[in-house]
Amino acid sequence: MRIDFSDRTVTLAATELATFRAGPAPRGATTFEGRWRAEAGQQWHRALRDRLTAEVSGDDERSAAFEVPLEGRRTHRTWRFTVQGRIDQVVRGPRGILVREVKTVRRALPLPADDIEADYGEYLDQAAVYTVLLPAAGGAPGSPRDAPVETELVLVDIDHGLTQVHPVRECAARFEACLNRLTDFLEARRAHTARIRGMDFRPPFAEPRPGQETTAARLREALDRAPVTLFEAPTGFGKTGVALQLALARLRDGLVDRVVYLTGKSTGQLQVCKQLAAMRSGDADTFNYLQMRSRLEHGPGATAPELCRAVDETDINPPGLFHAGTVDLAATIRLADLHQLPPYELTRALLRWADIWVADYNYIFSPRHAGVFLAQPGFDPRRTFLVVDEAHNLPGRAADAWSAAFAADALHFVAGELAAAFPLTRLPDLLDELARECERFPRQTPPPPDAAYAFTGALEAAVDHLRGGFPPVEEISDLAREILWDLLDTERLRDHRADTLVWAPAKGTIRITCLDAAPFIAETLRPFGHALFMSATLRPFDNACRALGLEPAQVSRLEAEAPWREGSFDVAVDARADTSLRQRPLSQPLTAHTVLRLVNALGAPAAVFFPSYKYAEDIARLCQSFDPGFDIALPHRGLSLAGQHEFIEESLIRSHALFLVLGTGFAEGIDLLGGRVGAAMVVGPALPEVNALQEARRDAARHLGRESAFHHTYRIPGMTKVNQAVGRLVRTPGQRVRILLHCRRFAEPAFHALIDPACAPVRVIRDDDALAAWLHP
Repeated sequence: MRIDFSDRTVTLAATELATFRAGPAPRGATTFEGRWRAEAGQQWHRALRDRLTAEVSGDDERSAAFEVPLEGRRTHRTWRFTVQGRIDQVVRGPRGILVREVKTVRRALPLPADDIEADYGEYLDQAAVYTVLLPAAGGAPGSPRDAPVETELVLVDIDHGLTQVHPVRECAARFEACLNRLTDFLEARRAHTARIRGMDFRPPFAEPRPGQETTAARLREALDRAPVTLFEAPTGFGKTGVALQLALARLRDGLVDRVVYLTGKSTGQLQVCKQLAAMRSGDADTFNYLQMRSRLEHGPGATAPELCRAVDETDINPPGLFHAGTVDLAATIRLADLHQLPPYELTRALLRWADIWVADYNYIFSPRHAGVFLAQPGFDPRRTFLVVDEAHNLPGRAADAWSAAFAADALHFVAGELAAAFPLTRLPDLLDELARECERFPRQTPPPPDAAYAFTGALEAAVDHLRGGFPPVEEISDLAREILWDLLDTERLRDHRADTLVWAPAKGTIRITCLDAAPFIAETLRPFGHALFMSATLRPFDNACRALGLEPAQVSRLEAEAPWREGSFDVAVDARADTSLRQRPLSQPLTAHTVLRLVNALGAPAAVFFPSYKYAEDIARLCQSFDPGFDIALPHRGLSLAGQHEFIEESLIRSHALFLVLGTGFAEGIDLLGGRVGAAMVVGPALPEVNALQEARRDAARHLGRESAFHHTYRIPGMTKVNQAVGRLVRTPGQRVRILLHCRRFAEPAFHALIDPACAPVRVIRDDDALAAWLHP
């Protein structure tokens, strides 16, 4: 659906017009079986086409046409609509024209007429739209424009092929109702859009820090030079505020119709919403925003299709819910419960009333979830300002979206469940065979090709069977639905651009991993008119462009000015230690003694960052064996956001050292350490684990040269984690920190060049006396 509010024009599909509702509406199929339903529906369409073709063959008075293209125009309440579609069947006979809309259902037929009218109103509306527009579009092929038209809805039981024909009456009234529903929405959005064109909003900063205003001006220029801009600014610079100020100005000036702000962590999304709340002027004529939370966060029944009914049928006034600028999750759940609506579907319905969407990367870059945004009425990427925060994480997250994983235990469980419920189907046997291939798959690097072929063959057999018949979703468990959907979803991995690896990270577990998501990221970005990628760690910029599938010459690049960071870091490389995996056991006593010396000299608390939990646990044991009174805070894995905050606050008070893991929320997601620790130590450059996946990625990059392939696959990701952790230790002017990079590899030119330039100059320590001199200047 394309909407031009200034010209009052709308171009849309007949299905979009028929199904538009102000809020959640009944869905013909759940997402779990949607793809199978589409394929099975096409099969029944072909069967009915063949049947009708045989019926009219040799009949001089009757003829049939199929998939008849239609484009009709209609003006309604000053709006001009162009409606496009394809009519399933048009039958020409002596009494006029018969329009047929064919739809598959998963219910025993025949149904009472009242049930069809109540449960399949959208199908009836779609047939009515075709009927009303057919004469305006030139009529049926081979018939006079004014030939009488009758309309039928043909329901097909998708499991058994039984059909039921239901007449569609009062087509003009149905068509008028569809136009009224959509026009009410258009008028409300147009009025809101006109109001925000002159809106006021508060600046993001009461007093801009040095560099913020000049950087914002340079960023505006960069955005005008190219459709994509890479913006690197240190943690604490105020990237979020600067970006939102520019985005709101573009919204106000009519350069864009919507802002989509994506970040990979819920902490970041909450911060964006907090910033937006502070920037709203309090005037009613200003912007609305909405955070799109996950299905899981919406609670049980988040998407229950049996609860879906149109908001039109309730007393909910969607625009009125944004009286405070947004609708939070708690309010959505309460409202959904009150009106017996699925909470997640209610949030989806509210998106169309918001000017700014705040969400996870998946809602644009995951093919499984992107429809939540892309299918919103009137969403036009060309008129959207896309902001991607913490953009260094996007390539990995996008690769995850184009990957899949299967566990033998889960496959055996689902096979057993299906065998008990549907004893005559072959699917349980196929799932058991797939599970056995998972169990047989060897854990070696690189994986043997014959094992991958065997697993892929078993997977394709199960998927092909599912395409022919998906078990009724209401008769299987949630686990079974998820796994069967995951199986069907692997079909997209057959995309010729998907360079994947089939490997076994653990016994009985198989992963199909995308090695490079750059082609898919680039394809997703192509229709967007404006995109801003932000991070504290985008350099090297050429590497960032390659990971995002962008041509460097077509991208604007900008580094923020932050003069207040100069002199904030006193960094040294401790070249006495070798923390590489092979030498690590020998250097662990030295590492533990160094932690103790650092804290004793520079004071507690200190933050010590490790590549892994196991490494942190090993050094913690050694430290406490050397000094039993030395208190170390090491967080449990999987802490909630509130738990992470509580851990930091308590540990800063009672502990000598916080042992944290690079790449986790403590090093990249929580900004509570700035100005509160005077000393830090990074134990090793956090290179990714050498495994089948990383080696496959290095092989895929060998066209860059052997050294460059290693650099891109191992050094850059590892040093990105280091710089993320280091950057969070200085967030505001006046903060200072002393950091010891504990490993001789940090002194190697290739690693040294990747250290954040704000840390320069970096001293290299090669003996105990040099360390003592640095600790006690």
